Amino acid sequence: MRPEEDGFSLQKVRDLPTLPLVASRALAVAENPSSTPRELLEIVMSDPPVASRILRVANSPYFRREREISDLQTAILHLGFRNVRNLLLAVTVMDTLTPLFQRSKTRPEDLWNHSSSVAAVAARIAGIARCPAVGTTFSAGLLHDIGKLILNCYLPRSFECILDLCEEERLPFAQAERRVLLRGHAALGAELLESWNLPSDLTQPVRWHHEPQRCPEPQRSHAFALEIADYAWHSHAPQDPAIPPPPREHLEAVGLTAESLSQVMQNEAQAVVPAPGL
Repeated sequence: MRPEEDGFSLQKVRDLPTLPLVASRALAVAENPSSTPRELLEIVMSDPPVASRILRVANSPYFRREREISDLQTAILHLGFRNVRNLLLAVTVMDTLTPLFQRSKTRPEDLWNHSSSVAAVAARIAGIARCPAVGTTFSAGLLHDIGKLILNCYLPRSFECILDLCEEERLPFAQAERRVLLRGHAALGAELLESWNLPSDLTQPVRWHHEPQRCPEPQRSHAFALEIADYAWHSHAPQDPAIPPPPREHLEAVGLTAESLSQVMQNEAQAVVPAPGL
């Protein structure tokens, strides 16, 4: 069943949301090599809800150090320019897509709770791997499944067919959608982010989180972390079809073994971050 997908392009969707000004300004600052942390600070402070969420993330167990971070300037120094920029982009994307849920059968709390849980576990894995940009892994985790919302809203018949296959044949979503679509949710999600000119730090892990070995090298560790975190989450969801565990070489790429993965999975239930406010 692919006729619905024929000719579909996000560029042709007229009612697709646009990114708010705060995200566009953050992208402009990030692309300017002479930009300073002070400029990013001013952009974040211009949007109090986004600012409060970034502070909440900065004080989460995945980033916090010896003492509480109480101001944005310290958060930027602690998390780093790129991590804060990516967190800002992730939370504004989440807000921007919220209106789509009104025409979707997907409940926002279901998608965001899954995404924030995967983000938290992926950040923990990135920390084990001593990845220098744990915040970027977290941000990519928040966005990794937004393609499912695009499928639900703009390719509804295909989405229903995928769900039917998942239920009738107990197939994982990613496997079922390969029978129905040429492009799956990971590719569609990445295409949406690319249409907004989001950085490859975010778009590439989203595109390849089900095939991390194909992700370009600079972002590959983030994609491996997302794949493993997604597996850990689904392993704790008894209503979901079983998905195969990540190959050993994927675990080794982020410094994990089968034993240490078991420990990560035992801790997974503690990783839920309330949605949609992070």
